[in-house]
Amino acid sequence: MVQKFHVNEDFTKFYNEYGYVIVKDLFPRNELERVCQDVYDLFDTRFVGINKDKLSGYELLILHYGTDTWRQCAKRMWDLVSVLGLATKPIVIEVLRKMGLGKPIISTRPEIRTDMPKDDRYRQPWHQDWRYAQGSYNAATFWIPLQKVTIKNGTIDIIPKSHLLGLETEELQNPRRFSITDPRIGKMPYFPVELEMGECVAFSQMLVHRSGENVTKSPRLSAQLRFADYSDSPFIAEGYPIPASSELVWKNLPSERHMRGIYGMQQ
Repeated sequence: MVQKFHVNEDFTKFYNEYGYVIVKDLFPRNELERVCQDVYDLFDTRFVGINKDKLSGYELLILHYGTDTWRQCAKRMWDLVSVLGLATKPIVIEVLRKMGLGKPIISTRPEIRTDMPKDDRYRQPWHQDWRYAQGSYNAATFWIPLQKVTIKNGTIDIIPKSHLLGLETEELQNPRRFSITDPRIGKMPYFPVELEMGECVAFSQMLVHRSGENVTKSPRLSAQLRFADYSDSPFIAEGYPIPASSELVWKNLPSERHMRGIYGMQQ
């Protein structure tokens, strides 16, 4: 059985060892429903005057997927006030500090993902979030489903303890993404993180994970919040980098030695 924690429990030791924690009650269900409704309202509003069939925002999101108008909406989902508000809740900061981030800072814009049925092109292979934002060594991600997520609709798979391996990736194109090249991950056990709406999984940005395949007929919506720690010594030494492209801007990349030191898992 997968271990899950209440937000007020002490999960620091578990997080340090495994690189993730599943929190059962971080976000009220009605708050996440508001995010969904705002996403659908964005589509409703943009399609005014061209929505001849009087479709709902949810239907517009599905049926117009990939069109220019759909992309216009998708680019602005991240900027909805309700989405940004998820990242500023005091309870989120409390959880981040239990995860070892002394002085949390938002590392990239909060993100809404719409994983469409059988859309293999945009499925993420095994990867680490750190490679995209290049924040502090102890940077963290909150992965928040906006409905119940299961193997069928493509929840994420994670490899526990893989946050200790360091960084070893290659860049893939169309779309741009970074795949793990460390051969050890092929021998490590993984599992799908099935969650109820209102639950989330928070993990080290060095944790290896990937998108599951959505084999249902409905999109899977999720929100991602990503944070760095501006008191992290290597982050300070690098000058708080913000990569403008796919270029690696750090002089000293996180190694296995670094990661084991951060999480107290020295061999």
